[in-house]
Amino acid sequence: MQNMKSLKTWSDKLYLILASRWFWRITLGLFIVQALYIALVGRFAMAFDEQFHFAAIQQYALVLFPWSVTQPPGPAELSAFTTDGSYLYHYLMSWPYRLLELVTTSQTVQVIILRILDVAFVVGGFYVYRRLLRELGLSRAVTHAILAVVLFMPMTPWLAGQLTYDTLFFALVGLSMLSLVRLVRAIYETNTLPLTLAAWSLSLLLLTSQVKYAFLPAAFAAGVYVLGLLVWKTYVRHTIPWGRVWHTWKNSMRTGAGIMAVGVLLLSGVLFLQRYGMNMVRYGSPVPECKVVLGHERCLGFGPYARDNRMHSEGWYEDLTTAQKFGYPVTWYKKMITESYFAVGPLEAKYPTANPLPVPYMVGVVLAVGGLLALVLRLPYLLRSGVEAQLALVVIGGYVLALFAINLKAYLYTAVPVSIHGRYVLPFLPLLGYLLYVALRPYMATARSRSVAIVLTSLILLGSFYGGGIGAFVIGSDDQWYWPQAVHTSQIVRSISETIVPH
Repeated sequence: MQNMKSLKTWSDKLYLILASRWFWRITLGLFIVQALYIALVGRFAMAFDEQFHFAAIQQYALVLFPWSVTQPPGPAELSAFTTDGSYLYHYLMSWPYRLLELVTTSQTVQVIILRILDVAFVVGGFYVYRRLLRELGLSRAVTHAILAVVLFMPMTPWLAGQLTYDTLFFALVGLSMLSLVRLVRAIYETNTLPLTLAAWSLSLLLLTSQVKYAFLPAAFAAGVYVLGLLVWKTYVRHTIPWGRVWHTWKNSMRTGAGIMAVGVLLLSGVLFLQRYGMNMVRYGSPVPECKVVLGHERCLGFGPYARDNRMHSEGWYEDLTTAQKFGYPVTWYKKMITESYFAVGPLEAKYPTANPLPVPYMVGVVLAVGGLLALVLRLPYLLRSGVEAQLALVVIGGYVLALFAINLKAYLYTAVPVSIHGRYVLPFLPLLGYLLYVALRPYMATARSRSVAIVLTSLILLGSFYGGGIGAFVIGSDDQWYWPQAVHTSQIVRSISETIVPH
């Protein structure tokens, strides 16, 4: 009995800490400091294709409108540039770059300031996810715990401090899901289809797909789910009076909010059709391969294409066994976990890798393996847990299955597990945390089970903090990973980190 009281006392204190605004502010503040450190001291070009993104930004800075951009002459170092659906980040970032060009010719200064904007995108994204998780019914303590784990995954501050479209993608995925959750709730609970909310939801899906074309399957899955919900409410439940819906639409179009929402939808639709629609007309695919657009020889100038072509020419794929093919899902999942916790040096140093630090990596493995088992075993329950959980499952499932299919195709072509990166699923990790909590919530019905869950969560957070964040980058790096001006500072930070963090 005394042990039970002690456990409850400790768990109550831990819960109050997790639920406090100070916990959120301190956690986010530590994340910002780490991301800014990477942005300020990390040598260009860092591992998430910084040289590609900076060059693409420079190309868009030459034109006024995104459809005016042209393919640079010579080898296709930027792939099939004019047909690339992942262009919106580069176009938007070209505007601050244009301003920077007016005040400095230093590439170092330009890169650092653009990186700081990327930090702002990710921080804004975390505020969006905090709102999303709260609107999904999670307490402040659970919300803060989920976001803290994501904040201190090594890939998160490392990504935030780099020049990459993944930063804006992170924020826009959160906004898209927030709008979609509100939309499906309105359809399900109020038997209506609000014009303004529907227009914003569709606009965000279209715009996010133009930041990163990998979002197309997720956007399609979301659209199918919303359409299915409307059909079910209309023809099975007979609860949506479309005459009244049409009347509210006409009233919405008399308001500034309605006009703006529809205007943004039209603009995002035009941009979407200009890129993906024209690709369909010209090449029969929204995302045509580089060689279809420019030919094989020019596309050899694009790093990933040349790498895959070189590996294919070795003929290794011919020796793939059935066991290797069927074992690929395990290889894929293990590499996704590892690449969420390790670090990579810059292009200048030829992309050397640093191993994950043991404590946060062990926590990550436990969460990844245990979380996957829980989600699979509790899938029937999740499907009965409301439209919000169903939407999250459909969107995440569509995105991850498409990503896996692309990676599997590359594996069968090269016989090497290439292009498997944890950052690709980063925007969906807060939602996966939500699903995991919903799946396990029935097992926390008693005071004792809740106390145990709070203590275990606190231990997970301690493990995530102890060497998490940029720990793997700092400890695994050498002087080549930093700007020459920042080497001395990095040596001091590395020395301090090595004395307090096991590695």
